[in-house]
Amino acid sequence: GELDSQLVDAFDLLGVNHFYNLFDLYFDDLFPDDEDVVVRKQKRQAILDNAKRIKNLRDPVIGHSAEHDIDVNDAYTMLEAERKILRWIDQSSEKQIEQLRDALMSDEAPISIDSTDNHRLQASGLPNRESIAPRFVGREAELNELSGWLRDSDSRVWLLAGDGGKGKTAIAYEFAVYNRDNPPPDLEVVIWLSAKARRFVSGQTVDVETPDFWDLDSALYRVLDAYGAIESVDEDLSIKASASLEYMTLLPALVVLDDVDTLEGENEEVIQFFLQRIHNTRSKFLLTSRRVPFGMGAMNTQVDGFATEEGIKFIDSRIKLYRLDPAQFTPATKQRILEVCDGSPLFVEDLLRLCIVGEPPNGAINVWRGSQGETARRYALGRELEMLSDTARKVLVSCSLFRGPVSLPEIEVAAEISEQDCRGAIDELQRLFLLPRPELVGDVPRFGLNGNTRRLVTEIEGESDLARRITRSIDAITGQASATFVQRQNIGQFIRQAVSFVRLSRHTDAESTLINGLERYPENPDLHGTLGFVYKTWKPPRYTDARMKFERAAQLMSSSEEMYRHWWELEMARSEWTAAALAAETGLSAIGTTQHLSFWAGYARSQLARDLHQQTQYSRAEQEAREAEKHLRSALLDLDDVEQGEYRFQGRVHRAIVINYERLVRISQSQQNIGVRDHFLRLLSRALTRWSNEHPDDAFASSERARLVISFPEITEGHQVG
Repeated sequence: GELDSQLVDAFDLLGVNHFYNLFDLYFDDLFPDDEDVVVRKQKRQAILDNAKRIKNLRDPVIGHSAEHDIDVNDAYTMLEAERKILRWIDQSSEKQIEQLRDALMSDEAPISIDSTDNHRLQASGLPNRESIAPRFVGREAELNELSGWLRDSDSRVWLLAGDGGKGKTAIAYEFAVYNRDNPPPDLEVVIWLSAKARRFVSGQTVDVETPDFWDLDSALYRVLDAYGAIESVDEDLSIKASASLEYMTLLPALVVLDDVDTLEGENEEVIQFFLQRIHNTRSKFLLTSRRVPFGMGAMNTQVDGFATEEGIKFIDSRIKLYRLDPAQFTPATKQRILEVCDGSPLFVEDLLRLCIVGEPPNGAINVWRGSQGETARRYALGRELEMLSDTARKVLVSCSLFRGPVSLPEIEVAAEISEQDCRGAIDELQRLFLLPRPELVGDVPRFGLNGNTRRLVTEIEGESDLARRITRSIDAITGQASATFVQRQNIGQFIRQAVSFVRLSRHTDAESTLINGLERYPENPDLHGTLGFVYKTWKPPRYTDARMKFERAAQLMSSSEEMYRHWWELEMARSEWTAAALAAETGLSAIGTTQHLSFWAGYARSQLARDLHQQTQYSRAEQEAREAEKHLRSALLDLDDVEQGEYRFQGRVHRAIVINYERLVRISQSQQNIGVRDHFLRLLSRALTRWSNEHPDDAFASSERARLVISFPEITEGHQVG
């Protein structure tokens, strides 16, 4: 009778994914009401947020693989999350965890490069990299000091101070991007706000590009807009201030306020607000300014010109970027360039631009030495303008006079040229590095000039007949452009509010927000894609609904790489390798080749090849592994083209390539095809060597080689097969 009876537990065993609902439901029983509402809200959110971080780290798909020891980054994140939970439960245990955390960091263990890229934060207002600092170089001391400040729980505000052109904005931008892509455990969003007001003189002074903020009201509006707080953006100043402080407490942000010394007189209340009232939030505020505001004498990093070693590296990077002849730049010449430019990266770039238009290095140095820096910059740009065709000059002036990034059709109308001529002019300007690559704003590629280039162009050309004609054309199309801008703003608010609801575990509210948005904009791919993200993060996930929304966004030609990433992650979490590969490959078809999309497609194909190999389907396994190889090779960039924040990701690509070549070797062994095996063994050896050369500090590079040498003795340290 016992054997025939059904086994019944004394309780229902629930999976860890049910913890969040149960905790939320029984919160009042676990923590009796002995605190004020704000403290209880902080406690609930802190425990839930940090429990999710721990769960994600333990997840073998999106977090830490069970095949490898936990790395220092993940260990630190785990301990910090545990400490923040114990703060509300058992403070003596919190101290023990804190001691373990500090001991971990004092050991100076190597940091793994194989951490996942799945934790990129939401970012608001970050401009295109090329408009700030393409190929950022050096500044390790300043970035390390900022990283130390970010880890200091007692410091909320920091300042980058220095003369114009010394690189304050570039350092702040690199810091913001790095923490967006490699966020610390207690950061939820990155917000970039620039007070730069760019003007030109054409009879009178007029704004040609609206700054992100100009007073406290506009700054708070941008903060709330970044959180998608639609219900608060139109309220009066006191309500905006309270709502902003609440959001910045619940969802900690890194807020960068660039060029705050532009604010004068009564508008300095912005600085006063962030200095005086944000200490009770969990957010961090980084300011850039030419002067040090009163009260910040001990809370700033002074940004000076490049020191010799970093300056030489910077000059070398620009010589390569501008395709100049390195043989013309001796060590003594480079030293003279740094001296006459006072180490300013802005002035160094503009001096080298004289060399682009045919001035020899010594001649460019003499021009610069004989003029004040700003006069020399105008001279350098004037020389470049002289070399431009009439069409390219029209396009450059058009881009300078528009308010913000501009689309190709808008340039055509403003400059009164054909699409073919416009494309040719853009190519000409990009060869001279006067116009960066376009960035996607909404779903439209738009061209945005570097702020300093824009200012100089408008100062040189602002009173010309050409500028007046283009200004009239821009005025004629402003109404249509404004409507498009308003639509993008509205859609962006729906999306940001939904993302904020998700971070607060209010998925039903997030769903309602996006459904309301789709009633107004039913065919917008970004709204469909974000709703797919909401369903993906639902507890438990609504896989079918999420997949349908991702597919609909793709049908509407979504150009959001993030959407395809979330779709890929959805399929990977369910070990649906084919579907995951198709999600990434759909993104490649819609957007074009990108490093991340290529890696995602290749990694999924490689996982599929592994399963097929285990099932002895050798022919199909080889086919999938070869397809994975194509994608992964596309994802592997030349080291010079790897942005500083993407160096860790490049290491992941190397590792995936090595594992995929190993798979191809083993598949060919199973097929007893010795010639093919040797071919892939040579490729495996070369891949290992390149990985070690490009990432000499990567612990995985050495451990993978040691592991593979055991299976394939032909691979030896420092030796390539064949």
